[in-house]
Amino acid sequence: VLTKVVGNDVRQNWFVIDVNEAAAAAVARKKREEQGITGNTEAMQREAEKLAQERRQLRLEMAKMRKEMEEGGAASPGGLSIEERLVRLEQLKEKGLISEDEYQAKRREVLEDI
Repeated sequence: VLTKVVGNDVRQNWFVIDVNEAAAAAVARKKREEQGITGNTEAMQREAEKLAQERRQLRLEMAKMRKEMEEGGAASPGGLSIEERLVRLEQLKEKGLISEDEYQAKRREVLEDI
């Protein structure tokens, strides 16, 4: 804050700004902002690449699972045939480990897999 003489008048409370210094500061701030944006863009690019890799990996796993299911055919989970599953179910019922209702429900499920 300065006192300035303009013509014959004395004026107080003037601000003096160095235009070159202000311009250099503005340019420097703009560069920092652009670098921040570039940094964010690069981080987003890395994240997108990582997600694309994960997506490819999931597709490969799904294709592998699909192939295994097709090759398995009528085999049930655990690798037992339908006949083996029915025998095992009968044994569980005979031992009293499952009720008649549970036996019938599970039997229907096994037979629907045919």
